[in-house]
Amino acid sequence: MQEDHVFNGDGREAPELIVRGLTKRFGGVTAVDDVGFRLPGGQALAVVGPNGAGKSTLLKLLAGAHTPTSGSIEFGGRRLERASARQVVRAGIALAHQIPRPFTGLTVWENVAIGAGARGRAAEEHIAAVIAECGLQDKMRRRAENLRLLDLKRLELARALSTRPRCILLDEVAAGLSGRELDEVIALIARISATGCGLVLVEHVEGVVQSLVDRVIVMDWGRIIAEGTPAQIAADATVRQVYLGDGARPRTAARETPPARSGPPLLRLEGVDLAYGDIPALRGVDLEVWPGEVVAVLGANGAGKSSLAAAISGAERVRSGSVRFGADDVTALPAYRRARRGIAHCPEGRRVFPALSVEENLKLALPLRMPAKEVAGRLEDVYAVFPALAEMRARRGGALSGGQQQMLAIGRALIGRPRLVVLDEISLGLAPVVIDGLYEAIEAIRSEGIAVVVVEQNVHRCLAVADRAYVLDRGVVSYAGDPAPLSDPRLLERLYFGSPREEALSP
Repeated sequence: MQEDHVFNGDGREAPELIVRGLTKRFGGVTAVDDVGFRLPGGQALAVVGPNGAGKSTLLKLLAGAHTPTSGSIEFGGRRLERASARQVVRAGIALAHQIPRPFTGLTVWENVAIGAGARGRAAEEHIAAVIAECGLQDKMRRRAENLRLLDLKRLELARALSTRPRCILLDEVAAGLSGRELDEVIALIARISATGCGLVLVEHVEGVVQSLVDRVIVMDWGRIIAEGTPAQIAADATVRQVYLGDGARPRTAARETPPARSGPPLLRLEGVDLAYGDIPALRGVDLEVWPGEVVAVLGANGAGKSSLAAAISGAERVRSGSVRFGADDVTALPAYRRARRGIAHCPEGRRVFPALSVEENLKLALPLRMPAKEVAGRLEDVYAVFPALAEMRARRGGALSGGQQQMLAIGRALIGRPRLVVLDEISLGLAPVVIDGLYEAIEAIRSEGIAVVVVEQNVHRCLAVADRAYVLDRGVVSYAGDPAPLSDPRLLERLYFGSPREEALSP
């Protein structure tokens, strides 16, 4: 069997993919906003952008996992915007997920055979060829649950290729890989592309993008804001600005004198490793937070910021290392028990209950059987930080704007009167004036003596209020200390965009 038939359906060059006016709304949030592009047959396109830009949502729309609110998708003359995921696969488009999703109890062969969807000698030859091309021939009888990360990535590609696609969608397939493993996956994707199979690649590692595509589109807030070659995009000041924030400072500035440190830190992480299956998210992370501090946690897409937030709050269990809060080791405690000790977590994505009122959303975070007077007092504490919530206390959460929902999410974290609050990507998808208000709220929170960990991609906004900063690079701390040196754009570019870590400056 010829190699091009392994990778590309009937071996012919893929048809053109045409996207017009594609829009997807989730309630009041617009995740993809009037996106349009053409991918000529057999070409490769990268989609890049900061967290929350809409990249993965765009891939899910193309794959039939989501139905667009408006717009059209055409592939080979066939309209697919209302097609199911199965119909999209039959039309010749396959999706490989960022986190591999095999049937863990089945072998490599059985996983690939499910995608092939046929029986007989020809199907078996195709399955064997796909497995061999993905470098899994020696493991075809091994169960997926026993594979390491690189082989799971290969299997995810093999499962997509088993459908004989003429265009393949790849969602951050390099996540968790480095060195030789990363080179091997890049080489495999390059072979797929070279056969004439169309390629749409969502990726944040610049080296991967430059190795695989000739054209890049940049998304932010659901819209395409730039387009060009990898070299043009890498040199685009606007794109760098989008990744690092707009440079504006909120009306409240950082204190000239950081809070005095007395005694042990309120929070201490030592040697923390966290992984999702075989996919590492944090590696040997050390972090300290003192009472009354604002600590910024920064990094590019996939750096491990949200995983660090989850490790602090207990939303995810660490694989090794320790988490201490005050005098106690809380490493083994679940999230609800850490919350009782004073750790609050406002996760990325707001996660309000749309059918409940503002006040009902807030009360859900309170213990049962709390006296009515105490409940009223705590609500007033939240309304003092966010007066707008008091005015709409009876309004349903789903009827709020994105900024109002973010206020509600932070208020829900504060109503338990925590000693430490972790705020994960609070500026995501919000207008600058709304972000100003949220950062003023951080100052109000800090003034009450509450420690704040701000997980952010908007660097300049975050650094304006931070007492100290940590930068993560693929799960490793690449910078820790005074925020001031991070105002140097050369340092930020080295930390964010793939330069060797040993070049990063230390405080």
